[in-house]
Amino acid sequence: MNNFVKRVLAQLPAAADVQLIVIDGMCGSGKTTLAQELARELGAPVIHMDDFFLPYDLRTQERLAQPGGNVDYERFAQEVLPFVGVEDGFSYRRFSCSDGSFSAAYCPAGKVRIVEGTYSLHPSFLPVWQKLNALRVFLSVDEKEQLRRISLRNPDLLEAFRTRWIPMENAYFSAFSVAEGAHVCLESKPV
Repeated sequence: MNNFVKRVLAQLPAAADVQLIVIDGMCGSGKTTLAQELARELGAPVIHMDDFFLPYDLRTQERLAQPGGNVDYERFAQEVLPFVGVEDGFSYRRFSCSDGSFSAAYCPAGKVRIVEGTYSLHPSFLPVWQKLNALRVFLSVDEKEQLRRISLRNPDLLEAFRTRWIPMENAYFSAFSVAEGAHVCLESKPV
């Protein structure tokens, strides 16, 4: 078990009916990896915010100019928030950025759930996270390391990340003081 997993588990509130971990942070900081490791350790399903990027027909200049505006937080609020805090399983729709399609997704019943991805600590979700006593985690990474990781993972998209998506994320982090609202802040180091 790595150090990040240990630090998150040490902060997980035990009193909740359904334990919930929400992981936000910079692209390339290790959010998905941390979520996968926690999921293995806890036997918990992971809900990815990447499944809630804004569909193409809703991507207006006005919407994308809003901090966090490129995530479909309205659909997340309808399809996930009402159900994430109960033990029963539930269905939601997964959006594919590659082809603009939706597919069915299922979050199985259980006492632990993980939500991971940038924009998962959007202020419109915070009342629910607070009510559910969700553990809020923020991951950061040095800019040089971030670009190195993105170039390894998505070399064809590096320029789009650098000029568009990273600035949008940074605007969201700054506008809503996302890191400051987290219970646990972790800085990912080069491997």
